[in-house]
Amino acid sequence: MGRKRNWTLKRQLLGGRVIDSITNCWLWSGKTKNEHAQLHYNCRALGVHRVSAHIYMGFDINSPLQVLHKASCPNRHCFNPEHLYIGTQSQNIRDTVNARTHKESRKTSCSRGHRYIDGNWYWYEYRGFRKRICHECNKIKSKEWRDKHNKTGDTENGRHNSDAITW
Repeated sequence: MGRKRNWTLKRQLLGGRVIDSITNCWLWSGKTKNEHAQLHYNCRALGVHRVSAHIYMGFDINSPLQVLHKASCPNRHCFNPEHLYIGTQSQNIRDTVNARTHKESRKTSCSRGHRYIDGNWYWYEYRGFRKRICHECNKIKSKEWRDKHNKTGDTENGRHNSDAITW
């Protein structure tokens, strides 16, 4: 973007800014979409965080990287460059889990209604993804699996009769 474009973009950005005197957050007073602050420039919707990082941190707006909040910033709509950093999607997810703002971390019970309390669940990791597993649901699923697979034949020492060694 050229120098003149940056100036008009900066004026538009600062025109929608409200400063929180307690947190020093720059809060967006303009349009939001899906809880994300955005402004329109040259017929294009741009994330306010990305524009702020572009102007104040030299961030390339077209970069695949993301503009993330530092853990010390409590406001999702803040675009103060001192409260932002450049990172990846993985870092963003990690930050939301740590801040307890990720949708999965806010759940208080599993899909079957068992409460997530200490000792009733554990983390299951598979191919780099982590999932919270309910002990009660795991017991139910394991029993269902055993019942389904044991119906195909009687078992002896964990083997089906068809697998038995014959002499």
